Amino acid sequence: MNGLTKKCQYALRALYFLAREYGNGPVLLPRISAQTHAPAEFLHTILLELKNAGLLDSRRGPQGGYYLVMPPDRVTLGRVIRLIDGPLVTSPCLGGADDRRCTECPQPETCLTRLLMNEVQEAISAIMDRTTLSAGAV
Repeated sequence: MNGLTKKCQYALRALYFLAREYGNGPVLLPRISAQTHAPAEFLHTILLELKNAGLLDSRRGPQGGYYLVMPPDRVTLGRVIRLIDGPLVTSPCLGGADDRRCTECPQPETCLTRLLMNEVQEAISAIMDRTTLSAGAV
């Protein structure tokens, strides 16, 4: 993982905002866009992806908009990041979406760098998987 993509940053901002609005009904896209400083067209695509993944739902009409389908404390950042950006990989030798491995390393199973980066990846994953949207909804 080389940092979060802009798409993931916008997704998280939108979800933090919707977490703060949880229980208050749907929020229209222009309001989400204004609050998150995300371009409305790009944000619309992101919100549809989150909806298709079962995190959001939407309602049409003047009282419509997007809303979280579950309490913010049940949605982890790890889930969102993996959904938008893919696996939380800290080093190419650990693999990823394309399951690539270090090809130059003569001993990948005992490589200290690989073992250390695996430990880092596990720590990052643990933090992301225990942190929920409710932490960003304050």
